[in-house]
Amino acid sequence: MRSDIYKGIQDAVVRVGTRASKAEYCNKSNAIKYLFKYVNKGPDRVAVGVTKEASSGEDAQRWPSVMRLTFYLPGEQNIIFKNDDDLEEIVKEEEGKCTMFLAWMEANKKFESGQILIYAEFPNQFVYDRKVRRGCTTYESIRTANGITYSSFQDACYSMGLLCDDREFITAINEKNLCLIEIEKILNSNARSLRDYQSMPYLEMSDVRLFQNKLIKEELAYGTNELTHTNLYTEQKMIHEQRLVFNEILNAVITDSGGFYFVYGHGGCSKTFIWNGLSSAIRSRGNIVLNVASSGIASLLLPGGRTTHSRFSIPITITDESTCNIKHGSLKAELLIQSNLIIWDEAPILNKMCFEALDRTPRDLMLVTDQHKTHQSFGSKVVVLGGDFRQILPVIPKGSRHDILTSTINSSHLWSFCKVLKLHMEASNAFFELR
Repeated sequence: MRSDIYKGIQDAVVRVGTRASKAEYCNKSNAIKYLFKYVNKGPDRVAVGVTKEASSGEDAQRWPSVMRLTFYLPGEQNIIFKNDDDLEEIVKEEEGKCTMFLAWMEANKKFESGQILIYAEFPNQFVYDRKVRRGCTTYESIRTANGITYSSFQDACYSMGLLCDDREFITAINEKNLCLIEIEKILNSNARSLRDYQSMPYLEMSDVRLFQNKLIKEELAYGTNELTHTNLYTEQKMIHEQRLVFNEILNAVITDSGGFYFVYGHGGCSKTFIWNGLSSAIRSRGNIVLNVASSGIASLLLPGGRTTHSRFSIPITITDESTCNIKHGSLKAELLIQSNLIIWDEAPILNKMCFEALDRTPRDLMLVTDQHKTHQSFGSKVVVLGGDFRQILPVIPKGSRHDILTSTINSSHLWSFCKVLKLHMEASNAFFELR
């Protein structure tokens, strides 16, 4: 201790002395804090007790009693020994030694008066000859509360209300599903769910109807009356070959027969016009259309459009075994299951492995709802790709011409299930071709 600090503490201590007793106490808070710090500091802390001097003919006693009560798990008591002590002899000596904790249990077996005292009260009436539960005689009895023997001491303490943790809040959440609903709504606003956290309880099925999947709710929020008028106007403006493509895809959605299509045509063939017509026609019927594009600019031209990586969580680093990062029971999984049509514009830009990853994901998700659909491409969803192979193809770093061509969608095994619908610029000579 520095001399200046020590002198300051001396000045803060008032000494009171009489013929019978002597006492010292601190009258400054900062000095008390300093002393308290060193009295309770780490392993070198000192024990402090207030003693009453014995008068003539009386036995000396301490008040209040200051005693360290030890306790430990079975076979885990502390043993103090020197470096040069024989460990075998120490173990033999300690095995038969009755510690204060074990002596308390033995005393409870012999003395009925001790069974009404907790461990901390025991030294007031019993003396341990170098003595929080009442009447414990074994470790098992310590784990017993209200006639129930718990598997751990911690559980026994919880049952008696001696410990506090999150169980009270978890119990309240289980009883009040309305609280879970509010939490789920907050998570939904960030495209997350309680199902994403395994340690959190989920809603009872009877209460799930009280709220909707935010992603599904957004896709169903379109005005059906307005879309019906838009659909009628769009169909009136379609030329013959556009109507053939439109009807082919629309019938596949209405009959729920599934299908994989590629609408091929160079710029100016009004592919976006067909996408808008299909979206309004299907959404006006209360169904879900997922409009996506390979690039952000192209997605802005689609009603409710998103990029494919954003909508389907396609991995950035893609491999031939990749799947979309969509978990069972998640918001995106439910959206994908409920969707009726997927329109993917500017498809030739992306690597074929992106389409194969999307193909695996619905198949996996449909295992829960309809296992028969897992054997069909894209889980029997109607998927329509669009684009022009004469434009930008997938970018392969340091790849050869062969590497680029083999990475396109028409080099994938999925292409054998694809029906190609071609559009041509000249409206007067337009025709519909299936390949």
